[in-house]
Amino acid sequence: MPAAVLLPSATKFDRTVNAAASVPFGKEVSMEKMAMSVREMSLRMGISLPKAYELVKEPGFPTIRVGTRIIIPTEPFKEWLAAESNRENKQRGE
Repeated sequence: MPAAVLLPSATKFDRTVNAAASVPFGKEVSMEKMAMSVREMSLRMGISLPKAYELVKEPGFPTIRVGTRIIIPTEPFKEWLAAESNRENKQRGE
Protein backbone atom coordinates (compact mmCIF):
# COMPACT_ATOMS: atom_id res chain seq x y z
CA MET A 1 0.00 0.00 0.00
CA PRO A 2 1.49 3.40 -0.96
CA ALA A 3 2.11 5.91 1.79
CA ALA A 4 -0.22 8.89 2.00
CA VAL A 5 1.31 12.18 0.93
CA LEU A 6 0.17 15.37 2.59
CA LEU A 7 0.51 18.46 0.47
CA PRO A 8 0.76 21.82 2.20
CA SER A 9 -2.06 24.24 1.54
CA ALA A 10 -1.27 27.42 -0.33
CA THR A 11 -0.13 30.26 1.88
CA LYS A 12 -0.73 33.96 1.37
CA PHE A 13 2.87 34.14 0.16
CA ASP A 14 2.27 31.39 -2.42
CA ARG A 15 -0.82 33.15 -3.79
CA THR A 16 1.07 36.44 -4.03
CA VAL A 17 4.01 34.80 -5.80
CA ASN A 18 1.74 32.98 -8.26
CA ALA A 19 -0.23 36.14 -9.00
CA ALA A 20 2.98 38.14 -9.33
CA ALA A 21 4.26 35.88 -12.11
CA SER A 22 2.27 37.93 -14.65
CA VAL A 23 3.10 41.34 -13.10
CA PRO A 24 6.12 43.36 -14.23
CA PHE A 25 9.11 43.27 -11.89
CA GLY A 26 8.98 45.82 -9.11
CA LYS A 27 5.17 46.00 -8.93
CA GLU A 28 3.50 44.79 -5.74
CA VAL A 29 0.39 42.62 -5.94
CA SER A 30 -2.23 42.63 -3.20
CA MET A 31 -4.51 39.62 -2.86
CA GLU A 32 -7.20 41.00 -0.55
CA LYS A 33 -10.02 38.54 -0.09
CA MET A 34 -13.29 39.42 -1.79
CA ALA A 35 -15.40 37.54 0.75
CA MET A 36 -15.19 36.01 4.20
CA SER A 37 -16.90 33.28 6.16
CA VAL A 38 -19.20 33.91 9.12
CA ARG A 39 -16.39 32.70 11.40
CA GLU A 40 -13.92 35.19 9.88
CA MET A 41 -16.48 37.98 10.26
CA SER A 42 -17.04 37.09 13.93
CA LEU A 43 -13.28 37.21 14.56
CA ARG A 44 -12.89 40.55 12.74
CA MET A 45 -15.78 42.10 14.66
CA GLY A 46 -14.84 40.56 17.99
CA ILE A 47 -18.26 38.95 18.47
CA SER A 48 -19.26 35.38 19.25
CA LEU A 49 -20.02 32.93 16.45
CA PRO A 50 -23.68 32.55 17.51
CA LYS A 51 -24.07 36.36 17.50
CA ALA A 52 -22.47 36.47 14.03
CA TYR A 53 -24.99 33.92 12.70
CA GLU A 54 -27.77 35.98 14.27
CA LEU A 55 -26.42 39.06 12.48
CA VAL A 56 -26.23 37.45 9.02
CA LYS A 57 -29.93 36.56 9.30
CA GLU A 58 -30.93 40.20 9.71
CA PRO A 59 -32.63 41.86 6.71
CA GLY A 60 -30.23 44.07 4.77
CA PHE A 61 -27.08 42.29 5.91
CA PRO A 62 -24.96 41.46 2.81
CA THR A 63 -24.62 37.70 2.34
CA ILE A 64 -24.26 35.25 -0.50
CA ARG A 65 -25.34 31.65 -0.03
CA VAL A 66 -23.26 29.00 -1.77
CA GLY A 67 -25.00 25.73 -1.05
CA THR A 68 -25.24 25.67 2.72
CA ARG A 69 -22.34 28.11 3.24
CA ILE A 70 -22.91 31.75 4.04
CA ILE A 71 -20.35 34.07 2.46
CA ILE A 72 -20.03 37.77 3.30
CA PRO A 73 -18.63 39.95 0.49
CA THR A 74 -16.04 42.30 2.04
CA GLU A 75 -16.88 45.57 0.25
CA PRO A 76 -20.66 45.40 0.85
CA PHE A 77 -19.88 44.38 4.45
CA LYS A 78 -17.70 47.47 4.95
CA GLU A 79 -20.46 49.65 3.46
CA TRP A 80 -23.09 48.02 5.70
CA LEU A 81 -20.88 48.50 8.77
CA ALA A 82 -20.36 52.21 7.99
CA ALA A 83 -24.09 52.73 7.36
CA GLU A 84 -25.00 50.96 10.63
CA SER A 85 -22.46 53.04 12.52
CA ASN A 86 -23.93 56.25 11.07
CA ARG A 87 -27.47 55.09 11.89
CA GLU A 88 -26.49 54.28 15.48
CA ASN A 89 -24.78 57.66 15.89
CA LYS A 90 -27.85 59.52 14.58
CA GLN A 91 -30.13 57.64 16.97
CA ARG A 92 -27.93 58.67 19.90
CA GLY A 93 -27.90 62.26 18.67
CA GLU A 94 -24.18 62.39 17.92
